[in-house]
Amino acid sequence: MRNNFNFRPPTRSTKVKTAHGYPPETLRFSPNGKTLIACYGWDGVFFWNVTRLYEPPHIFKPTRPKYATKNELFLSVDVSPAGTYFIISSIENKLRLWHLGQDIPYVMFPLRSEITAAAYCHTAQRIAYQDIHNRINVYYAKTKKRIRRYKPDNNNTRNKLTFSANGRYLASHPCQIYDIRKGKTVDGFTNEGFKFQAFSNNSEHFWDAADKSQTLTLWNIQRGEQVSAIQKPTPQTGEKRYVESFAIAPCEQYVACFLYTYEQNTRIHLYDLLRWDVPIAVFEVPEIGVCPLAFSPDSTLLAGVAGKNVYLWDLKPYQK
Repeated sequence: MRNNFNFRPPTRSTKVKTAHGYPPETLRFSPNGKTLIACYGWDGVFFWNVTRLYEPPHIFKPTRPKYATKNELFLSVDVSPAGTYFIISSIENKLRLWHLGQDIPYVMFPLRSEITAAAYCHTAQRIAYQDIHNRINVYYAKTKKRIRRYKPDNNNTRNKLTFSANGRYLASHPCQIYDIRKGKTVDGFTNEGFKFQAFSNNSEHFWDAADKSQTLTLWNIQRGEQVSAIQKPTPQTGEKRYVESFAIAPCEQYVACFLYTYEQNTRIHLYDLLRWDVPIAVFEVPEIGVCPLAFSPDSTLLAGVAGKNVYLWDLKPYQK
């Protein structure tokens, strides 16, 4: 049975001008909720004023001749509670970690090969990257000392990397979770049958949306047990349930996910975890492709950025 919802248009939206036309790698709000940050690969890191999306964004790219290069790949952005922005980028044979506002790399160290994904955890001062040889390396950012090296159990060198909030766990998408403290893979969660979406805010659980599953499932990492599950959004006739973006509200009451298709517009589904039945709202993006999502710190705004536009929804009318 199909869900009968009227698609809600965005509260605010504006066009995004990039040279490559790809959606961002990561999407974040600032701790005060006034700024939206998106990491756009070779195009740089974009910063929008949430209340004035129509204004051109500030774009971070190094400007000093010694550090500026057209071939820099911006891989991820992390934001501390104090509002410090950490940006990971790479150039040939070098990985660079930046503090926004400083045009000199905060950390820079050599690489043996090209990297395809990276993540940083400001809480634990850990940085991880995956190279084209399908190896994942974890370092202490300040000392540049390698902590661990892992070999994912698949041949996909384009896996996305995500740290848990406390830096203990590292997820390599589609789904392999490493316990960095113990130096081994967490048993029970492998790429076969799992599709990692996000860690819980307390770092004890993660959400899974395996393509073959009919549910969005919350798992306890240490116990390897299913905690709860939500029925996946019902797609239109002939479509498959590919969940390609997922976000958890800071209050942990709401989650948002979207179904990716090759032919239809993107549909974002908002759930209230206190009700656990069907989405409380469905938003449609008039674009085809991936659309990363992010909640504002007070959980009242949902942002999504596709290849051509940035969208913002006011969630207060749907919350009780």
